Amino acid sequence: MRLLIIICLKISVVLSLICFDNVVKAQEIFVSPTGSDSGIGTADLPFATLHGAMGEVVKLRSTGQSNVITISLRGGTCRIQETLHLDRTFSDLIIRAFPGEKVIFSGGNQLPLHLLTLTNGLEGALSQYRLDLNEAPACADL
Repeated sequence: MRLLIIICLKISVVLSLICFDNVVKAQEIFVSPTGSDSGIGTADLPFATLHGAMGEVVKLRSTGQSNVITISLRGGTCRIQETLHLDRTFSDLIIRAFPGEKVIFSGGNQLPLHLLTLTNGLEGALSQYRLDLNEAPACADL
């Protein structure tokens, strides 16, 4: 009887280990204004853009990973340069600010200050500045 109990305990331990091994841990991808899209999306080597992280999601999904994926955005401005296209690939995706940090999404383009010149001598009024696009073609909403 004692031998039977020991055998049952060993079998239950082995089955528990097999089941635990098959549990896939949630994937977390990091994005930081100081990151690089040539990074790997870890806390130490985060992506620089949300698009970089979304590309990583697509890669993970193509390998069959179907569990929840979290994209954690580090504090600062997250620049959105192009439209985000979401489809079924992005099901079970959480995009969140890193705990305790503030994230600002910005869809505008930065204009270098050297392209703006004061035209009427009224400082502080953006409508009084002339935008010189000869050296850097762009679209601006002023």
